[in-house]
Amino acid sequence: MEPNHTDPRSSSSSSSKLPLPSRFQAHIEKLHKQKMKIQQLERDKLEQTQRISELEDQAKHSNQLREDQDTAIAQLRRELAGQEHEDLQAARTIHMLTRQVEVLQMTTARAEEAQRDAEADYILRHFVGEDDATGTDPSTIGELQSKLARLDFAEQQSLRQVGELEAELELLRGTADALSRELQDSKDAKQGLELELQKAKTSKRALEQELQQLKLGLETPHLQETKDVKTLEAVEDEQWKSMASVCQNLMTTLRAQVKSLTDDKQKLEHAIACCQRSADNRLNTLEQDRQNAEAESARLRTELTRLRQDLKAMALQFRKLEEENFDETLSVEALVRVAQTQAHQKEIATRTQEVEQKVAASVDTAAHNRQLVAEKNELLQQLEEERSRSKDLARSTATFKEATETAVKELQEVEIELRAINSSRDSSDAQHETVASLARLVITDLKRQQDESVDAAVASMQILHLTSSLEEHLYHLRALRETQDYRPSSICSSDPAADANVAEEFTLIKIDEACLD
Repeated sequence: MEPNHTDPRSSSSSSSKLPLPSRFQAHIEKLHKQKMKIQQLERDKLEQTQRISELEDQAKHSNQLREDQDTAIAQLRRELAGQEHEDLQAARTIHMLTRQVEVLQMTTARAEEAQRDAEADYILRHFVGEDDATGTDPSTIGELQSKLARLDFAEQQSLRQVGELEAELELLRGTADALSRELQDSKDAKQGLELELQKAKTSKRALEQELQQLKLGLETPHLQETKDVKTLEAVEDEQWKSMASVCQNLMTTLRAQVKSLTDDKQKLEHAIACCQRSADNRLNTLEQDRQNAEAESARLRTELTRLRQDLKAMALQFRKLEEENFDETLSVEALVRVAQTQAHQKEIATRTQEVEQKVAASVDTAAHNRQLVAEKNELLQQLEEERSRSKDLARSTATFKEATETAVKELQEVEIELRAINSSRDSSDAQHETVASLARLVITDLKRQQDESVDAAVASMQILHLTSSLEEHLYHLRALRETQDYRPSSICSSDPAADANVAEEFTLIKIDEACLD
């Protein structure tokens, strides 16, 4: 019975039919669940964004409707005020016309009464005239006739005025009726406007209630988030305040250091100037002393040379005198001259010693001058060192100023970047913001985005871990396959269990490669 040898091609073709191992199946299911969860979170986020956009649109629409209602209410109020003004003017006109009608009625009543009085007087006089016709003279009759004519004319005038007043009264009554009708129409219009105003107020209250409900609906889901954000903002405010205080203290310290360094530099420059002046004065004095000492030394050397020459001449004279062998019978004058010569020689020796002492003193003075020159060189070297130190201090001060300016520029750039990141905010609020508030807003947005993407990051880390474990297993299986490929074919054909293991391992390798792809 021949052993069943499994072909790799047949095993690779049938690998899709073999079931996956349980550990890979669990990882794949977990990965699928994580992907589904990420997709669900993205959908929820998109739905929340759409819901927020819809609520914002509704709020904007309700605000627009409220503004339109406010405009209409204001227009109605203006119209109502105009109607009230017109009603007031009409009432005043009616009152004035009523007073005029009353005056005209009183005038008409007085005219009618005067007419009745005139008629009664005329009738009375007429009857009296008939009774006294016999005793009345023509002048009285003419007088009565003229009075009667005047009464007739006055009556006609009164009748004509009464007719005119009645016509004017009719006109005024028509005007009063028209004004009354206009007043009634204005009252009706006023009532209609009041009804419309009441309806507008009712609709406004309904819109305000709806807007309040929308606001409550928007604020309720995010109340806890708002509290957390406020707490985080409070913590960040404290941090920023502490950082600001630290920066302020640092700036104060640095300014004090710069001020102290500036004062030290000024003091050092003043001390250097004083040292320079004193050194120059001392060097000038020493130079003058040196010149005086050199002149005195030259004079003393000249005198010493002259004295030595005199001494040599006297020695020659003594030698000549000794050679001539003067006897004791020298004259007194020669002895006196010899004594004078000896005294002069002693004086010359004394002066020679003094000159030598002065020469030694001049040598000491030269040594002292050389010491002073060395001290001067040392002072100049110290002065150069102090100048180089002051230059280093000035360079360090300039470097500190440049670093401070660079830090300020970096802070300004950070502020610009924060404002660019936080460009979604209103421009009216942006002008009152500081760098700390901008940083807090940006940090809040970044933390919110980080909280939203934390599940995705966890899923990515799990995927990377699963991928690395699969790669390690794949590497192990490939090594095992290579070891199996190096086996002799006779051993493989004689061991069916080993061939089955190799086929299973090859199948697992193909499955791992498919999973990695």
